[in-house]
Amino acid sequence: MNRIFRIGTAVLLALCCTGCASKQSTPDSLAESSQVTAQQADGLAVKAGEDVDSAYAECIKTYFEAIDNDDFTGYQKTVYPPYQEVYAAFIKERYDSIEEFFHQELSRHFDEDGYDSWKLTEIQLTACPPEREDVDDFLERYVSAGVFDEEFAQKCKDDAAEIHDIVFTLYALYEGDEEAVPVVTEGELFVLKNADGAYLFG
Repeated sequence: MNRIFRIGTAVLLALCCTGCASKQSTPDSLAESSQVTAQQADGLAVKAGEDVDSAYAECIKTYFEAIDNDDFTGYQKTVYPPYQEVYAAFIKERYDSIEEFFHQELSRHFDEDGYDSWKLTEIQLTACPPEREDVDDFLERYVSAGVFDEEFAQKCKDDAAEIHDIVFTLYALYEGDEEAVPVVTEGELFVLKNADGAYLFG
């Protein structure tokens, strides 16, 4: 069965961008690499290349576990706070709040016809090589989509100690199946660090 990661225009924009994903290692080569750190505690398994900061890996793990568990508090902890504010304004015509959006829409992107439930099982992470990473281009995609303006984009750059592009492949196990399948292949997440910690745009 062909499973599609269902995502609306400009909704969770970070997951749609493909700036350097096509130039990354494939999921299989990542899994086989000797430079992969595998973390399996409770919940989602993480396989991250050595070039992925552990703070980003933990942030992304928490983000997808929050989606998996319908945990808005966990989600809030991972998303860049100023972005939450501008995104709330962006979606205000359809939702009263980010929390309403989270509960009503976020997890539905993994729904699949014929299945009542699913569980996210594994995420594989690689960093976009510095020579291919284009922060300005990534931010411009948000500006073009109307999520925020050029002034906010500049504030993000000024606030951040570093900003990066993380490429990910995400697996889910659907109820009744024996093996997990990729529900997002070589998606991208925009992450940053500031004085308060590591965050993503999602």
